[in-house]
Amino acid sequence: MTKDSFTRVLVVWFLISLGIFFTGLLSGFYARNLVVALIVTAGLGLINALLWPLLSRLAHARYVITFGLSALLLNGIIIWLLSSFTSEIEASGWGLLLLPLNIALINTVVSGILTIDDDAAFYREVFKKMKERAKKAAE
Repeated sequence: MTKDSFTRVLVVWFLISLGIFFTGLLSGFYARNLVVALIVTAGLGLINALLWPLLSRLAHARYVITFGLSALLLNGIIIWLLSSFTSEIEASGWGLLLLPLNIALINTVVSGILTIDDDAAFYREVFKKMKERAKKAAE
C-alpha cells in the first residue's frame, strides 16, 4: 500500500466516522462519542472485508430485484448486530436504514474526490483486461 493510498484510507475512515457520529442527530443511531464512531467504522469495515464475499455471493441474485438495496440492508443488519454487542452504540428504526445510506454516500463522494487525479485505477483496469486476454490466448 502506497503512502497516498494509506492517506486516502485514513481520510475516508475518519469522514465516515464523522458521518456515523452525526447520523445519530438525525435518526435512530447513537454513538456515545467520536472514538466509538471510529471503532464502529473499523469494526464495520473489518466485518465487511471478512464476510462480504460470502454475503454478496448469497445476495447476488437479489441485487437485480432490489436494485442493490440488499447490500444496504445487509450493512444495516451488521450495524444492528454490532450494536447488540456493546452499550456504546444504539441502533434502531430509521438509523438502521439511514446509516448504511450515509456511509455509502460519504464513501462514494470522498473516494471520488480523492481519486480525481489518480490514474492508478485506470491502469489497474487496463492491466486486468490485458491479463485476462493473455490468459484466454494461452488457453
